[in-house]
Amino acid sequence: MDASRPKIRRLRATPVNVPLARPHPTASGVVSSAPLVLMDLETDQGLTGHAYVFCYTPIALKPIAELIEALQPLIQGATAAPLVLAQKLQGRFRLLGPQGFTGIAMAAIDMAAWDVLAKSAGLSSPDFSAAKKNRFQPTTASAWLGRMGRHKKQPNRSSWASGA
Repeated sequence: MDASRPKIRRLRATPVNVPLARPHPTASGVVSSAPLVLMDLETDQGLTGHAYVFCYTPIALKPIAELIEALQPLIQGATAAPLVLAQKLQGRFRLLGPQGFTGIAMAAIDMAAWDVLAKSAGLSSPDFSAAKKNRFQPTTASAWLGRMGRHKKQPNRSSWASGA
């Protein structure tokens, strides 16, 4: 791998429970807040990727934030390449699967890694996705949903995203 590519230095997760201006009624009750974990993926080159994940219930905020930060030793020092990280994390959670808390934590890291990739290209994440639309289509946590083979077979995929 190229030494000029950013490497992960630190993961930081911040749980927040944002009150909604208008509560939202659902079949299971009224949703009066948005429980979110805000995530920063800091690199050795000063780039920080940001992401947030919706945790469905305030009860899940602390465990998901702690799980994200607990994954730091596994990926610290690794290139912040989304598909490489996807493979590494998917391997770690093969038995647990990509659902529930593990899926939410992996999705946060996935989105933050794409944000680092966009920033390294001098773009925002939405602009980066639009600019690369014809080369590859990054989708939130796509690797966790068993579509790794599709990414590997695309001839025009970004080499940086894959770590190649």
